[in-house]
Amino acid sequence: MSEGRESEIVRAFVELTNELVDDYDVVDMLSQLTTNCAGLLGISSAGLLLADGRGVLHLVASSSERTHHLEVFQLQREEGPCLDCFHGAQAVLAPDLDAERERWPQFCRAASGVGFRSVHALPMRLRDTMLGTLGLFGDETGVLGDDDLALAQALVHVA
Repeated sequence: MSEGRESEIVRAFVELTNELVDDYDVVDMLSQLTTNCAGLLGISSAGLLLADGRGVLHLVASSSERTHHLEVFQLQREEGPCLDCFHGAQAVLAPDLDAERERWPQFCRAASGVGFRSVHALPMRLRDTMLGTLGLFGDETGVLGDDDLALAQALVHVA
């Protein structure tokens, strides 16, 4: 890991934990989480869906307008990797959305239309309770490395 990236990771964790200590705005903190994930992982953008008390998912943060619109589309159509992640309580990795067109036809068409080629969805939970999902959206096909996935999951755990 380069010294520059290591410093950026430390900075991201420090910012996130400082937000939790001070009188913080949860939406601002979660927006910072999506921005940090996009920057640290070298992906196009990230979006965060959280469940309300009834288990209904809502978009609470995204690092780009493209992601905002795609996450809302996913919720409206009830189809996509972030929803599967939430309902299955496990990471859903879609390194090539073209290969997932049968699984999520509407989502893949919409994602392709805004330039996304891959999605990695990670669960956000507290012990056994699913709280939401973090969607990591890429303009290129390919799997995020184990270290990058672990970093993103660690940031989600802290949040």
